[in-house]
Amino acid sequence: MSFLDNSHPALALLIACSVKETVLLIAAWIITLFLHRRSAALRHHVWAAVILSALALPVFTFLLPHGIRLRSVVQPLHFGAQ
Repeated sequence: MSFLDNSHPALALLIACSVKETVLLIAAWIITLFLHRRSAALRHHVWAAVILSALALPVFTFLLPHGIRLRSVVQPLHFGAQ
């Protein structure tokens, strides 16, 4: 059994959102490292988009059905005879 299965739903939501937001912030940091020679306005737009996404993430995580996952959106490719 997983720790998230036994915990309170609000705690599970908090932990899931924290992990996702950490990944978003690390990705933004890496993107801004690659944009160090570009304009400060572009880097600001990257950080603003990530912060707005991090603020909206708990709302969308709570509102969207639990069945929506990346695996259901991206269908695996089947090669060969069917």
